[in-house]
Amino acid sequence: MSIKVIDSDAFYKKVRHNPDYYGPFWIIITWWISLFIGMAINSLIYTNFKEVNVSFKLIMDSLQLLMFFGVGTPVILMITMYLFGKKVE
Repeated sequence: MSIKVIDSDAFYKKVRHNPDYYGPFWIIITWWISLFIGMAINSLIYTNFKEVNVSFKLIMDSLQLLMFFGVGTPVILMITMYLFGKKVE
């Protein structure tokens, strides 16, 4: 006996031809905004709520790192699988 929340076959057939490419982008941006808010709160606590010191360079570097892992890594894996003869869909 199994409990199915959704019919996976029907869901797969519906989503298969209509993929959501924006989902990973919004997840990465949400992580980035959360990181920025955490840095700002940390700065406020460190300065006893007098000022916010956040490095713009650190914020941009963190976005580059998140984008690399969120977008670059899957692309590199897909290319590697294609080169080694695995079917990539």
